[in-house]
Amino acid sequence: LSGLEKWKIFGGGGDELDSGWFRSSNINISYKHSKSVNNMTETSHNPSLSTTISPRWSFTFHSGLNATMTTTISNDHAENNGVVTENNKLRIGLQVRHQFKAQGFLAKIGLYKPGSNPSINMDVDVSYNKDSSERSNPGNLTSTPTGQTRYGVSPRFSYQVTRNLSGALSFNFNRSKNLATNLTTTSLGLGVEATFVF
Repeated sequence: LSGLEKWKIFGGGGDELDSGWFRSSNINISYKHSKSVNNMTETSHNPSLSTTISPRWSFTFHSGLNATMTTTISNDHAENNGVVTENNKLRIGLQVRHQFKAQGFLAKIGLYKPGSNPSINMDVDVSYNKDSSERSNPGNLTSTPTGQTRYGVSPRFSYQVTRNLSGALSFNFNRSKNLATNLTTTSLGLGVEATFVF
């Protein structure tokens, strides 16, 4: 589905001359459902069901900033001699990309050279994942869910000052939580890169 920038809900006026918030925008949605039954007999029926839906929304602002939001939701249901297992997965991601002209900033710190076209590229990735599993037996209560949740933020800025100097600055933050034990783990990372060409 394309042409979302023309919709009034996003500030569009319904034509190409009035595109509202976005320069361009589109949505893709994929859906899959399957069922399989192995070794089915008159007294045994152990189906396995799998369902996945994955929407993806991409948009570009008038400033040139590009962003893509993706989501994947899946469920796997399996039965085996009365034992039911449910596995659920959720994936949410946001990617943001933008390029800035750096002449003004570099001129203030004395690194700008006339004739060059310095730029700074910004890449930001945000993610959230959840995996959970439950199992139930005939006549018994459902077991405690197992699995984990994870989320992270990873911004990165790469720069090209001149043909002889480039580099990058990156930061990573990730946190995960075990659903059964509530144990939480956090990790941080910082990276600095510089390349000199002689």
